[in-house]
Amino acid sequence: MRQAVKREGTLGRACRLGDGSPLEERLLREGTLVRREDGAWEVFSLEAKNGTGELVRSGDFVKLDTDGRPYPNERAYFEAHHEDAGGGFYRQIPVPVGAWRIGDAMCEEIRFLLETGRLRIDPGDPGRALSAELFGTVLSAAADAAVVVYSVARDEEGGIRDISFNFVAAEEFARTYVWLGEEGDAPSMQQNG
Repeated sequence: MRQAVKREGTLGRACRLGDGSPLEERLLREGTLVRREDGAWEVFSLEAKNGTGELVRSGDFVKLDTDGRPYPNERAYFEAHHEDAGGGFYRQIPVPVGAWRIGDAMCEEIRFLLETGRLRIDPGDPGRALSAELFGTVLSAAADAAVVVYSVARDEEGGIRDISFNFVAAEEFARTYVWLGEEGDAPSMQQNG
């Protein structure tokens, strides 16, 4: 699996859900954010194509991609990987991640996701070639999107136990990520035990 990292100094708009920020209010008016009766929130990201949004809780964050589309971040992940830049903007702390696209060589992480049914590939539907159940709904992405692997949890024998991943549209990936060196000079991806 190749590695990539967010571009240095990447700033983005974000808000913590439940704080009543102007961004939260705007997303609610637009219908890309919905507060459910059970207290959860639905975020209608680019990949939420099946009529239900990605489920998150109050205290989690919603970020805007470079086209202004919302997507969720769990609170712990967001707070560990972002710095408040003021005015509703946050700077992402660059951390190497794994990234894979259809056509790349098969790797251990993608094989695990396919074998466990967590990731599905349907090359017959280019607009929804990638699909996975994430954030409580089925997300779909185009054939040119990247599967971004944020962390890999391993058991005592080194086998994969779990993977944290999501999809990033090709255009968004090109604007916000850079590929790390192919010659082994990239830092290793975060491994959780």
